[in-house]
Amino acid sequence: MASPVGHALIGVGLAALSVPLLGVAPDPTLWIGAVIASGVPDLDLVGVLLGFKRERVHRKATHSFFFLGVLAGLALWVSRWPGMPFGTNAVWVWVIDLLAHPLVDTLTTTGRPGQPDWGIPLFWPFSSRRYCVARPLVQPPSLDSYASKSLWRALWPELAIFGSTCLSMIVLGSLL
Repeated sequence: MASPVGHALIGVGLAALSVPLLGVAPDPTLWIGAVIASGVPDLDLVGVLLGFKRERVHRKATHSFFFLGVLAGLALWVSRWPGMPFGTNAVWVWVIDLLAHPLVDTLTTTGRPGQPDWGIPLFWPFSSRRYCVARPLVQPPSLDSYASKSLWRALWPELAIFGSTCLSMIVLGSLL
């Protein structure tokens, strides 16, 4: 799975691409929303912080297209209510960021022998199959490294790959 930094970089890059395509104003609300939406599926980590085992809580339903589709539908429905401070097109940008999260995790997660619940359940509850790649793009930092002095060193490969991807999307968005 990617770190919050990797998800945020991809979220900002996708938002930059979406601005010209959806005609959304590139204001601070859009960028902040993109960062938040790109990390929403990882809110299941609250269970880990409360003491539940990571394997039982993280990367379950909140990483499936079904769950995220329902959440996206609710967000789009609410965006049409009178008096909402942001338009439906801005919410579409955030929906794109939301749906990109499990795809990014799929590319940064590899299978582990003896751990059948490793990977991302993209099509839960319709399929129990979990998706991952044989060779992930990057090896994200462990949860333990977030409390260590070596966090930036552990994040460097992810910053290089997702940072350059984000920058490329920003440049491409500015050319559209």
